[in-house]
Amino acid sequence: MSKFRIQMARRQGELKAKEKGYDTFPVDPFAIAESEAIMVEPKPPDQVGVSGGIIFHGESVGIFYATNIRVRTH
Repeated sequence: MSKFRIQMARRQGELKAKEKGYDTFPVDPFAIAESEAIMVEPKPPDQVGVSGGIIFHGESVGIFYATNIRVRTH
């Protein structure tokens, strides 16, 4: 993805989060996706290589994310 598209995607995400009432962290991306009818699916843990991604198909959007990556929380 080009640098411009990444910047635009980030900006649109920030605007959508703010529209949904998220001005600071933490943000609940699952709640935002559900409110926008965006499918979110975990990637099988044995499929390594990427932490996640966005799939566009016509007017539909889907997000997949890794379940094999541990995330630190405070």
